[in-house]
Amino acid sequence: MFCHIVVAGSFLLCFHYTVVSLDTYIANMESGHTHLEELVRLESILVGMLIANKVFVNYFYSNQHQFYLPTPKVQIGNFFIIALGDVCVAYILQNMLTVVILPRFFFIWQYGIALLLNFVVTYGVYYFFIIVNSLPGNKRTFIMIGSNRRAVKFARFFESNSILGFYNLGYLDNDNYSGEDIKILGKLKNYSDVVRSNVVDVVVVVLPIRSCYDDIMEIISISERHGISVHYLVNIFEPKFSHITSSKIGALASIVMHTAPLEDWRILIKRFFDIVFSAIVIILMLPIMVIVAVAIKIGDNGKILFTQQRVGYNKRIFKVYKFRTMCKDADKIQGQISQLNEMDGPVFKIKNDPRISPFGRFLRRYSLDELPQLFNVLKGDMSVVGPRPMALRDYKGFSEDWHRRRFSMRPGLTCYWQVRGRNALPFETWMRLDMEYIDNWNLFEDLKIILLTIPEVLRGGGM
Repeated sequence: MFCHIVVAGSFLLCFHYTVVSLDTYIANMESGHTHLEELVRLESILVGMLIANKVFVNYFYSNQHQFYLPTPKVQIGNFFIIALGDVCVAYILQNMLTVVILPRFFFIWQYGIALLLNFVVTYGVYYFFIIVNSLPGNKRTFIMIGSNRRAVKFARFFESNSILGFYNLGYLDNDNYSGEDIKILGKLKNYSDVVRSNVVDVVVVVLPIRSCYDDIMEIISISERHGISVHYLVNIFEPKFSHITSSKIGALASIVMHTAPLEDWRILIKRFFDIVFSAIVIILMLPIMVIVAVAIKIGDNGKILFTQQRVGYNKRIFKVYKFRTMCKDADKIQGQISQLNEMDGPVFKIKNDPRISPFGRFLRRYSLDELPQLFNVLKGDMSVVGPRPMALRDYKGFSEDWHRRRFSMRPGLTCYWQVRGRNALPFETWMRLDMEYIDNWNLFEDLKIILLTIPEVLRGGGM
């Protein structure tokens, strides 16, 4: 909410002091000197900024909960990016309008004012919460049910973040399993007596389910009768790679363990970008695609497109489209030259493949043979950025299950392999780069990969 106020406030302040007085603007509007159309344009810029602000705020804080309040340093660092995104959106909208109503230096001033306001608001809110939550009437107390190391770690988080206003009464367990000097309030069977005689706002359960299921259910039942909220830490299974979140589908609440990004608003933005990007590039590259198609047809009167079954998102099989770069009987000849394969693992590639035509070699060098895959992106089989779609034949040769995790994201036209070595990479390195992309994926990383791919394609690094 504060970010939205800062964005709107910085825009109005900048408008007032760098363009024209708001009073004058309103007076002109009432007297008919300011056109309604101009006012609508101005409002559209502000609304566009607020929408962008909402997207960025959700991106940075969507997974946070009631126990979270970022430090001023983190908040200001996030806002540097949020404000820059807002100003860029406003500048783009300004240039899309038929009439320019804001000077170019307006956006520089607005960015500076937004950062200054955010600095003041952030530290003001931070110290306001410290003062308010330190008052006796605002202190909230909790009990840790369990005394293992996870319980101690969780409790110490609140000890080092007193701004949140939560204070630990102590631990309840049948023994001290942490090996540290902590305050044990009693055994699990004493829970009812403890909550009767103490002010308890929250109960945090950190007990193993398998051995303490009955105790946990009893604690939940007693807490319900007292009206005390119960929190159970979701990292009960401690997987090696998965991220753990909570979810709710209808009336079903669940703990979600996922290694690939969940299908949230960021994935929707990624898909929207795929549609817009592929549609624009198809239109721009249509003349080149027509020329390539005619050249292939004249070359040997064979098929223009090469289609092949590929393994896509969550192992869905789809047909990938490429301009044909090999002779007509390339698939039949492959068995005769299998001994020339230069790639390790299940992938088949030859640098100087005798089946590739001279024109086909040119297409591959500059990745022009992959232009039809833009239609795969438009259909939804692929994305602009993502692990390369694997041929069904190559997929059947996989020997390690961890390789198959690459299919947990939609395959793409480009990824890390494209900008870090392409076909010169060993198979294992290729797979690990795909895992790195999945584990570190975000929208900014996609944009970075696209920008790095452009010079790589122009350099002619294909094979």
